[in-house]
This record gives sequence, structure tokens and C-alpha cells, in this order.
Amino acid sequence: MKKRKAVYVVCASAKIYQEFIAEDMSLLLLDMSALICAEKRYSRAQETVIRFRVSEKDKQRIEQRALKAGYTSVSKYIREEVLAYYL
Repeated sequence: MKKRKAVYVVCASAKIYQEFIAEDMSLLLLDMSALICAEKRYSRAQETVIRFRVSEKDKQRIEQRALKAGYTSVSKYIREEVLAYYL
């Protein structure tokens, strides 16, 4: 089996931090402006803040779990985990 080349893409505006197959790069680049616009709309929709306190140890555990699950945002990790649990 032929090994496919991968390209690691970083686009903070679109919140993309991952590898893509090299042959898919042209499609990704064509979609990039739409992805950036969608991320901006999503960010604006998240306007309400919820705050809660945790110990330093719990904070580190939450951050580690978010990273392990592939999240770059702890807020997004917590939001999706909580909503998935209750939906």
C-alpha cells in the first residue's frame, strides 16, 4: 500500500490545527474562507459567560482531558461534554 503524504495545517482564524492528506489541500484551500467565516459566526454566537471555581488539580485534569480528546479550547471541551451528556 502506498503511503499518502500528509500536510499539517494551522489556521487560527478557522480553528484548524490538524493533518490533511496532501491531495485534499486544494479543496481545503478553496473552502478556507468559508471555514473562517463560519468560525467567526460561531464565536459571535457564544456571547454568554458561565464561570465556576475548581481546584488547581481539577483544572489541570480538565485541561489534560481536553487536550487528549483533541480540543484546543477548554471551553469548547466543557461545553460539548456537558451538552452531550444532557442531550
